[in-house]
Amino acid sequence: MKNLLIFTLLPMVLANSLHAAEQTLTEKNSGEKVVLRQGDLLSVKLLANPTTGYQWNFSLIGKGRLTQEGDVVRESQGTTKGMLGVPVKEIWKFRASETGSLKIIFSTARAWEKGIPPARVITWPITIQSR
Repeated sequence: MKNLLIFTLLPMVLANSLHAAEQTLTEKNSGEKVVLRQGDLLSVKLLANPTTGYQWNFSLIGKGRLTQEGDVVRESQGTTKGMLGVPVKEIWKFRASETGSLKIIFSTARAWEKGIPPARVITWPITIQSR
């Protein structure tokens, strides 16, 4: 009976330990420390207003590596799809690919306004640990 229980539960335990975790960050938790393991997925969801010219950009500073997965996805908010001046939710996905500590910095500005500081800056310190 004991062996049957072990062979029944072991595949479930192993399957759960092999799956990568996913964390989601928003402007509300800006500045909070983030701990990932190699292979984990990180989603960043921010409200943007591209029809007014403001676009989010990100940079990575430090050791460790996040690899962007796919392009940014833009989701309209409610029934106002395509209307000027209406915010959208922008979603970036990153995979934790190399161990280390880094910061991910998102800033929003108008591309044509040179020499003007960003309208908003959001930063998260990230630690990537080995699996």
